[in-house]
Amino acid sequence: ALQGEHHDEPGTPTPPPPDDAYFSAFTPPTVEAGKSFLCDVWAYSLEQRPAMQEMASEGGRKLETGKNGPLPLRPGDEVVITLALPRKHFRFVPDLENNERGGG
Repeated sequence: ALQGEHHDEPGTPTPPPPDDAYFSAFTPPTVEAGKSFLCDVWAYSLEQRPAMQEMASEGGRKLETGKNGPLPLRPGDEVVITLALPRKHFRFVPDLENNERGGG
């Protein structure tokens, strides 16, 4: 059989139907250049979304910075996530403290 195909064999239990899974990424609201940060990715059902948002935001310390879905998944399915950081989503924030001292 080709990869991704499913053929029921006699006596084999039928797999459960897939559930719709949604994904959200949470990061700190700002990230310093050259510093590391954590990007939490959550998978959830629509019914779980409010509880997930409360837990994932860590009391407002993290913001939802991306979401996607639905993706039909069955228990045990593997998901690969690729983190892309396009330059257009970043902005330079001048260091006002140093600029004030330098221009004083």
